[in-house]
Amino acid sequence: MSVTHSSGNPSKLSQVIVCEDLDEKLQPLNPGSSFPYGSRQLCLTFNYQGAHEGDRLRIEWVHENRLIYQENVSLAAGNGNKVFYLLKEDASPLPVGSNHVSIDLNGRQRAKVEFTIKPPGK
Repeated sequence: MSVTHSSGNPSKLSQVIVCEDLDEKLQPLNPGSSFPYGSRQLCLTFNYQGAHEGDRLRIEWVHENRLIYQENVSLAAGNGNKVFYLLKEDASPLPVGSNHVSIDLNGRQRAKVEFTIKPPGK
């Protein structure tokens, strides 16, 4: 069985946010583009609309032009919300400097969010 994608109804992403965490209602806490030194995790959240069965999403977290983390997931058909946590495996603070997270859908970049981890004392 082959899956065809209707070009008239492309998947779309919206409300792409980097924040410190989510509250109990899954609302972003302290969203922004600059986070304090010592942060041990950040949260990426976004909504999607019009997904087709089999749509593939790739999340890439890049620090100072170096890939730190990559994850591939499938989207459920229709509309929904996705949440990813950015954290280091050893639970050390996130690296100081410029970062970005990009979201590719079926091999095409659909969103890119830039953020900074501030140096100590700033």
